[in-house]
Amino acid sequence: MVEKLFERISASYSSYGEDNKSLQPFMLVEVPGNLLRLFFSTLECYHPLGPLFYVEILGLIRSDGQVARSNLKEGRHLKEPIGEQYKNSGSPDGRKFWGDGGLVVVRKNKSKLLSSILAKGSRGISTKVSLPAGFEKLGNLRNENAKNTKIINTKVLDVMCDTDVLIAAYTKIKSSPGNMTPGMDSETLDGINLSWFEKLKKELRTNAFQFKPARRIEIPKSNGKGTRPLGIASPRDKIVQCAMLFILEAIFEPSFLIHSHGFRPNKGCHTALKEVKNTFSSVNWFIEGDISKCFDTFDHKLLVHLISKRIKDKGFIDLLHKALKAGYMFQGQFYSPEIGTPQGSIVSPILCNIILHGLDQFVLDLQKEFTVGTRRKLNPIWRKLTRNGQIKEVHDRNIGSRMHNDSNYKRLKYVRYADDFLIGIIGSQIDCITIREKIHNFLLKDLKLNLNLDKTKITNARDDTAHFLGTDISITPLANRPLRLVIRGNTTFRMKSNTRPLLMAPISKLVEKLTEKGFARNGGKPTRAARFLHFDESKIVNHFKQIWTGLSMYYSFADNYGSLGRIHYIIKYSCVLTLASKLKLKTAKKVFTKFGKNISIRDKDNKIVANFPNVPLAKPRCFHITKISDINPMARLEKLAKATFNSKSVLGSPCTICGNCKKIEMHHVRKLRDSSRAIKLDYMTSMMSRMNRKQIPICKPCHIKYHKGELLLFNNSIEADPYS
Repeated sequence: MVEKLFERISASYSSYGEDNKSLQPFMLVEVPGNLLRLFFSTLECYHPLGPLFYVEILGLIRSDGQVARSNLKEGRHLKEPIGEQYKNSGSPDGRKFWGDGGLVVVRKNKSKLLSSILAKGSRGISTKVSLPAGFEKLGNLRNENAKNTKIINTKVLDVMCDTDVLIAAYTKIKSSPGNMTPGMDSETLDGINLSWFEKLKKELRTNAFQFKPARRIEIPKSNGKGTRPLGIASPRDKIVQCAMLFILEAIFEPSFLIHSHGFRPNKGCHTALKEVKNTFSSVNWFIEGDISKCFDTFDHKLLVHLISKRIKDKGFIDLLHKALKAGYMFQGQFYSPEIGTPQGSIVSPILCNIILHGLDQFVLDLQKEFTVGTRRKLNPIWRKLTRNGQIKEVHDRNIGSRMHNDSNYKRLKYVRYADDFLIGIIGSQIDCITIREKIHNFLLKDLKLNLNLDKTKITNARDDTAHFLGTDISITPLANRPLRLVIRGNTTFRMKSNTRPLLMAPISKLVEKLTEKGFARNGGKPTRAARFLHFDESKIVNHFKQIWTGLSMYYSFADNYGSLGRIHYIIKYSCVLTLASKLKLKTAKKVFTKFGKNISIRDKDNKIVANFPNVPLAKPRCFHITKISDINPMARLEKLAKATFNSKSVLGSPCTICGNCKKIEMHHVRKLRDSSRAIKLDYMTSMMSRMNRKQIPICKPCHIKYHKGELLLFNNSIEADPYS
């Protein structure tokens, strides 16, 4: 995060003029005196709280090729002529595109003026941006720890308390929907201003800041067995948590091992699976690691001790103590846990990596200790048969060239994503049991965590599959390995090729999940999803397409990518049957007749606004280093199965009651009722509850009748009040 902060600063904060119009990458403007003026999008970076940093233009280019400079120290600017200079009238907006200057030095090609004016970063222009002091300190902190991963850091609270860093933390979290949910204090990010940051800065420096208890809720697990606790912190407390995250990432991120992939910049599920693909070749056994309730059982003293080894700043350590001890409110009672990191906290993921970094180092030492030999011994049977020219018998009997169970050759491979890890062993099953026991003892004794031995499975890599990050992993059996021709001298041999591990999409598990969430019946036969019937046709189609797109992108690396055709069929036909029920078309055939084979939904101007075409199922053979690769497909299905559409205006939609498209108004309620109760009381309110909206489109005549009590809306039926 920190190493990319400077590259992302323009995108994160957005460069806007005073009227909130985005500046262009560059523009040429004619000004008096036969001059040309060069502008960049980084002229001045604005934020609702005020300017964040400035770039000063030092030069103008005359049309004759000479360079004129403005003396910024003397207050000379660039619009109205003062001698040979031009005065600037303020920050850029829609009417005045000149701006606040810029550290832009232009080198001109003598032959062609315009061809020499290039975009920012090109060889024709030299640029330099002065970053705020807070970012310079944060960058220096990161660079120092990258050079020396054992350096002791002091005065980190001063870096964190800088207003620029606090505003950057606010900018990072402000658009996340989860950070709009209030905690126990009912405060949101609404109404925040620069004076609030100054007050926060003072509280942090004087150790007066206190975290508020989180609001704890229980969410059902994806397997339907029990619930998982989730703490919802105050959105304003999350700003401080995010600033703490900047500091912890700057210090600890450079020291993490390459085998750790969870919650790290430019890493995710796909980078972890790619490492498995590239490094787990020819392993005999898998160990699927499962740490019991990892986030809930971190020892606070151990965690603070590990962080204190690298940070000697009492103010920051005290703040960390407060974050861990903030506790939560549940059913009206306050709890202050002695163990565990706050669920849902912004800093929880990096705290997980900090404490499990000890596991990474332990397994790395175990790997060095376990490694034996340089290569496997030749199989004596294979050697005898090949020397006698009996190559066909070697292939018919699937005899390998190397000893599969050579005790003098052992290797250990390791990958971790958060609290899940996978170990590949070239060795025996007894070796796996020994290694699992050593890891169990280390976690229990040194990290005070528990390895669930019942769920930490030992799997034969060729006869069975391991399940890691939503993917079935196995090694190609010798009988299924492809043959290749090898020419040695005048002799041509057929040899079994070594293959990389097979990464397979778990089709049966995905079908079970789709069935569980109501997209299919038992056996995987598509069915309608009735909970989406109340939404527009375009939103229904786009939502089902989004489900497929997410799954297909996640499993783009899968060796059985073509088998996802069954998943595509279930999702698409569930969408079609849902449309059939909504439009009362009865059959899927009539839906295809109406919308075509690609289910193309058009607006009133005959423009396609949604479609769900068939897709080619040729294997993409690629990994994505994107946000989609950080979402476990099962968790994604869990989330999208409950999705609601509440982000777009529905003012142009027809009346929810009678379908009329004229005189549409929005019916509002102050508070959404419980949907199960609302169904019994009021159809329209229950629909709004199901749609997660406090507004619903309704025509003016129906709106008047509703408020007069002249419409009775029960169980989806509309009747006139007999007493009206």
